[in-house]
Amino acid sequence: MIHALYVDDDPVLLDICRRFLERTGEFTVETAGSGKEALARLEGGGVDVVVSDYQMPGMNGIELLSAIRRNSAIPFILFTGRGREEVVIEALNRGVDFYLQKGGDPRVQFAELASKCRQAVAHRSAERAVREHEVLMRSLLDAFPGVALLIEPDGRLLAANRAAFVAWDAVDEECTGRSIFELMGEAVEPGRRRAVAETVRSGRPVRHRDLRNGRTQDALITPIAGPGGTVERVAVFSLDITGQETGERALRAAEARASALLGFVPHPMILADPDGTILDLNGKAASLLGGAPDDLRGRCLLGLEPPGLWAGLVEALKRVGKSRMPTRLLQCIGPETLNCTLEPVRMEDDVVQEVALRLAPIDVGMEESV
Repeated sequence: MIHALYVDDDPVLLDICRRFLERTGEFTVETAGSGKEALARLEGGGVDVVVSDYQMPGMNGIELLSAIRRNSAIPFILFTGRGREEVVIEALNRGVDFYLQKGGDPRVQFAELASKCRQAVAHRSAERAVREHEVLMRSLLDAFPGVALLIEPDGRLLAANRAAFVAWDAVDEECTGRSIFELMGEAVEPGRRRAVAETVRSGRPVRHRDLRNGRTQDALITPIAGPGGTVERVAVFSLDITGQETGERALRAAEARASALLGFVPHPMILADPDGTILDLNGKAASLLGGAPDDLRGRCLLGLEPPGLWAGLVEALKRVGKSRMPTRLLQCIGPETLNCTLEPVRMEDDVVQEVALRLAPIDVGMEESV
């Protein structure tokens, strides 16, 4: 339900607009007869969108918009009979979301107003979700003991933790937007560039090790996919493992961060050993398997209900373990058939230790295999 505040000095229009919007079943509408009354109501919160006339006594619609924008980004629609170009330009400059002119068929007019309200609220909700994701990603980066980066698929830096800026002897303002491959230096750039490209191409985590200033750096490069499954961002966690004992402890922290990032993958993803034991999984995979992530880690797929459902997948895991090559198969789960991609992600002495399983609808898997 969208909670709208409609501001107009014409009580007849206030009543007509309220009745029409509430008739859709998607809106609750409060009304205010002046800009001053509207500002007082907004102090109480709970309003999703403001719709305002332009010409009102005491405070016009643009003056109301300016007062609101001093401390709020709430969606604002100017709904007025005044169509002068200078009014439109000033409204846009002050941060209006939509400008809608009164007149014409009332049913068409108010239907368009309802549509603009929905669009404005949805757009602001999407912006809020992006900000929340940025805050979450920043907290993951700052909690990591080594260098942690969030980058675009082409390597441009979006965010980094303090350890990264210390390593580069630089500040945030100098680095954000630049290519990390430039910041890392010629000795590191080619190998790290290839590792990031492989992560973007395959959509799976990649480990990469390089030598920098005489010290060994171990990096875990993790994809972050958007709703369509395409890799939109990449997280890089890099540790100095020159002192192996210290490095191993920090590497476990990297794996914990990578596990947190599994939650951003839009499809079920499981990390398992070649025998079918679940090492880690995201929430979507846990829902598919019918349990909580903590209860499923350490269990073998063969032991999950119903018996025999996952036998083909475990056999595929064993084949990947022996061949060290990725594979695909179709897996029927209830009425749905999923495209399963299995790729080795960690090896020790040429022996596969971990395999990434991603289960996606057939149309997604087929698009990615083209």
